[in-house]
Amino acid sequence: MYKPTFYITMEADPARFTPEGQGLASRLWSFTAPVDMKPSLTQELGVLLRMKCTGRPYWNAADAAQQKNWEVVARPALANKLHSVADVLRGCNEKRYQHYEGDIHHVWLKLQLAPYQLRIRLDADAAGNEYIPDALALVDAVRALANSPEVQAFAEGEEQLAVYLPSRTEVEALAATRAAEAEAWAAWETAAKAAEEEALGEAGGDAGDAGNGCAPADAAGESAGQAPLPAKPALAPGLSITTAEFVKPSGEGLVLPLP
Repeated sequence: MYKPTFYITMEADPARFTPEGQGLASRLWSFTAPVDMKPSLTQELGVLLRMKCTGRPYWNAADAAQQKNWEVVARPALANKLHSVADVLRGCNEKRYQHYEGDIHHVWLKLQLAPYQLRIRLDADAAGNEYIPDALALVDAVRALANSPEVQAFAEGEEQLAVYLPSRTEVEALAATRAAEAEAWAAWETAAKAAEEEALGEAGGDAGDAGNGCAPADAAGESAGQAPLPAKPALAPGLSITTAEFVKPSGEGLVLPLP
């Protein structure tokens, strides 16, 4: 049976585009698909997975042959590959794994499924929680939209379209939210560390006072003037992708809710 072929490109920070970085890219991804690495010219750092299904188009759900190609050939192969990709992304992005993966954090998962390139925004909060979406479910949703009259009219005459998941406006809002949270989290960590060091210092002083016949601090370790530990900043929940934005090379976009 025919099987699609896959290729991976890591779009990396230019500072990591070194022989060592290229070796790391190979180590991370080579078991998944042939891999290369290139410096990103934008802030869309991440990984691009290309699927080639030569001579077997699959986007048109109204065409029986294409629908069969999708159900029998393209979708099963993509599902299997995305499972492996998600495993590597977790290894790269989760803090507890970063010492294995060279501290490379991917912000985007891109899927080149001609004539569309899906650009899926990955999410992580300041506490290190990672939110990797169900990419195959998003592909299914985009394929349904691609067969809608709205997208077909929008895409007429275009050879390729980008599809942002979620819309570019939501991506920008998420980035601003996470940046503010990261700043607040860093300030909290600094304050918490200072409070803990102060508490340890006072505990040591209390122990010395007790040895001199002075009354120790109470069981809670509190003393006059000691500030309580600061509360952790509230963090937004993980990104829920509910929209797709189809974007022409000119930059014109069409935002639609996911089915």
